[in-house]
Amino acid sequence: MKNRIAEVFLAVLIIFSLLVNNMYSEELSVKKIIFVGDSTVQTYPDNDKTRGWGQILPSYFGPKAVCKNTAMGGRSTKTFISEGRWKKVLDEKPDIIFIQFGHNDSHAKDKPESTDASTDYKEYLEKYVSEGKEIGAKIILVTPMQRRFFDQNGKIKGNLGPYAETMRTVASATNTPLIDLHQRSKELLENLGEAGSEDLFCSATDRTHFSEKGASVMAKFIMEAIQKDIPELKPYLKDQKELDMMELFDKVNGLKWKKSFEDECTVDWKQKWFLDGSLAKVENTPEGMIFSAGPNDKANDSHAVLWTKDSFKGNLKIRLEFTRLEDIPNYVNILYIQATGKGVNPYSEDITEWNDLRKVASMNTYYDNMRLLHISYAANAGKNNPNNNRDYVRARLYPRDPSGKFQDTELEPSYTDSGLFKKDVPYVFTCIKTREDLFLKVTGDGKEKIFHWDISKIKVPEAGRFGIRHMCTRIGRYKNVSIWEVSQ
Repeated sequence: MKNRIAEVFLAVLIIFSLLVNNMYSEELSVKKIIFVGDSTVQTYPDNDKTRGWGQILPSYFGPKAVCKNTAMGGRSTKTFISEGRWKKVLDEKPDIIFIQFGHNDSHAKDKPESTDASTDYKEYLEKYVSEGKEIGAKIILVTPMQRRFFDQNGKIKGNLGPYAETMRTVASATNTPLIDLHQRSKELLENLGEAGSEDLFCSATDRTHFSEKGASVMAKFIMEAIQKDIPELKPYLKDQKELDMMELFDKVNGLKWKKSFEDECTVDWKQKWFLDGSLAKVENTPEGMIFSAGPNDKANDSHAVLWTKDSFKGNLKIRLEFTRLEDIPNYVNILYIQATGKGVNPYSEDITEWNDLRKVASMNTYYDNMRLLHISYAANAGKNNPNNNRDYVRARLYPRDPSGKFQDTELEPSYTDSGLFKKDVPYVFTCIKTREDLFLKVTGDGKEKIFHWDISKIKVPEAGRFGIRHMCTRIGRYKNVSIWEVSQ
């Protein structure tokens, strides 16, 4: 009898486990998410220093969330509807709609976008909620974040309070989720103070629009609210390991950076760069700088490296736009970070003193005779390799130990199958090197990935030039290259 009870209990336990596992392993359906709002939400061009939170928030979602930002500067609850923008959102039948308005609604009463917080603003919000729910969308209201205006006691002042309060009232009355960015931003700004919060905004005189750092903070507030208060959307966020990596990247990206170098790459490249490799070509165009390695396959004389004339010290941030212009299944492109010679004759620390030795830009000349950090990208295993369809991103530290192999320069981990670096697709790179960490963030083609290496236990370069290597036959276009050092 006891054996029979044990068997039944075990069977029930197995069935229960299967049901639970099935419940949690069931594949998520794709969710279409649309952001609606004004200039504090909208997406800006890559070369613009202003950012909206709707431009940053998609980076927190995994592949099952498809995000679209329809927010537009200058719009209010009234004009977003009157211009037909809201109808276009409804026609797309999204699953989830984030809505934030208030800044332009609060303008002077004679402005066409103006609304009154207690009357037509409330009515428009109710219209957004009801019409969104009619098409089956989940509406998430976001209160307007504070402007950076302080009174003499260091407290935030402004006219957005009534609009935030009305949005809270509408959310409560309609049982609609609400993210209170108004309150979170107030607490943040008052904690930082006027001087301490300046770098959250796109300029010292602009007290409404955010820098990348500020928009990232707002997006993080929204992500945290999703984790805490919107359980049905939480599974669509990236896993915790990826979120932790984003937080670490945001931390170093938030250092007090000072721009030291800038090149739009549309005028004479020789003003700011010099070239290794006698067969390489560089051409400036209105779309950017086209960098072509030499044409000969498997030939050292067709390798090429493009160097900045300037050198850079200490912590470093590099941002550039890259578009691959070939789909060759061989070779790699490489970023060289803070390069110097190894200081042994003839390889002096100033690499310009031995330019003639690099007219043929053989790889071993660099990894044997330079100190630098290396990040390979748009890299393929090779057409003769069974894994030739697998791209990789890899970091290395030069120089190689004289008794070692090139492979010994590799830093862990190595990343494969990024799905990035497609031909004719523009990508934005943000590379950050500190004494402890090396990051490469790549954004483009609807994806964002962060690659990270812990360099805290190795001796890394502290000064040197920035370079871009193309191995033979590789071609790419570069634009808007900027480099920052940490201001002292």
